[in-house]
Amino acid sequence: MKTIARFSSRVWHSAVSWSFAVTALRAGGFLLILPLALRRLSPDELGLWYLFTSIAELCVFAELGLGLILGRSASYFMAGVERLPAFGLTLTQPNVETRVANLAGLAALLHFGRRFYVRTIAPIVVAMLTVGLGIVLYKIRSLPGTQTLHLLTYGVFALATVLSIAGGYWSQILVGIGQVRQGQGALLLGLVLNYAVAATCLLLGVGILSLALGQVVLALASVAFSRRQVLARLPGIASISGLEIQFGELWPSAWRSALTTFGANMCCQGTLFVSGIVCDLATTASYGLSLKLALVAQGFAGVWLAVRLPHIARARAAGDVSRAVELVKHSVLRCVLTYALGATAILIAAPRLLQFVRSRTPALPPPLLAGMLVMVGLDLLVGFHSAVIVSANRFPHLVIYLASGLATIALATVLGFAYGVAGIIAAPMLTQLACAYWWIPRRGWIELNGGAALEPMRAPGTQ
Repeated sequence: MKTIARFSSRVWHSAVSWSFAVTALRAGGFLLILPLALRRLSPDELGLWYLFTSIAELCVFAELGLGLILGRSASYFMAGVERLPAFGLTLTQPNVETRVANLAGLAALLHFGRRFYVRTIAPIVVAMLTVGLGIVLYKIRSLPGTQTLHLLTYGVFALATVLSIAGGYWSQILVGIGQVRQGQGALLLGLVLNYAVAATCLLLGVGILSLALGQVVLALASVAFSRRQVLARLPGIASISGLEIQFGELWPSAWRSALTTFGANMCCQGTLFVSGIVCDLATTASYGLSLKLALVAQGFAGVWLAVRLPHIARARAAGDVSRAVELVKHSVLRCVLTYALGATAILIAAPRLLQFVRSRTPALPPPLLAGMLVMVGLDLLVGFHSAVIVSANRFPHLVIYLASGLATIALATVLGFAYGVAGIIAAPMLTQLACAYWWIPRRGWIELNGGAALEPMRAPGTQ
């Protein structure tokens, strides 16, 4: 009994366990909602929903990657850093043995997040969603009789997107201060409520609007819980003053992070947007459904890195190279093996599962689905090493990722018109084969093992 109790306690307090639980809930909830959605929504409506989500992915770039930067900055302040670096990790900080968390810096991060996100990010996102409305209006012309419902759904979904982005810094800071388990708990709560609302509304016949209402609940719940956890873990943090963070301090990292993330997303998830433009809505639905399944496998695999990334950033901020290398080595093989198992399961089981639930929207044919799984797997491998590079507040791969992303969208559009879905899937692999697939992993290991990203940190006035 004691052994079982110790094991249960270890699982309960493990960030890895909670991260896997969230990913499993994403997959399980997806499989729970999916049969309802596939039965009650037409292929055109499902394709329209995937178009909505691809527009939201573009809107995320309005925050310039500041969410990730705030989370990483929180890790640096927890390591005792006195001031945030504009670029790189040549920082001044106390001796490793005596460093303590910089609470004034953490308080300044929270104040900056409230000021910047509410006053700046939300209006930008509203403007971007308004532009996206033009694309939606163009697409729903072929869906007579339901245009009002679809416009209402897009409006509710836009509200959920604004709420999620404007308050998302709370969850990033929560993870940044090392509370990965609590961060996953916030997401877990939001997902449970999201699926409950969406499933209930689908059963009541609300239609595609059900999915948008679930997203609103997800945004509200996860932001509120994350905020509560941050304030509980850092009692009195809101009243601490003495340090102020200006946007100019984060801008050097912000624009690099935004462009790097933009390029990375265009190399994979951006192909869904191309599918929504090039293909009909029914084909977009199959493409989006297959991509969603592949990203579920990628999400499971990425857990191994996600739970260790704050600790990797903290180790690099402290100049502890051996610790950072150890954490990365323990993660990379597990990521690859987990994705390989998940992709194999999807390739074998997905068509049969969709037939079992009598889906009105099929997955892509097996050859195309296999190609997509390879594409997403390579994206996982490159993204893993990109995250390792960025953990040192450096972006030497920015140009490569951005060029690859833009080339992917251009080539996917051309090949999509010429060869359909096969051309869209081939585009990111062809463009990244030239450089990104090998240069980014190689650069990641060079910097991790003592490259320019890990210059020794010195206290003020020392040589």
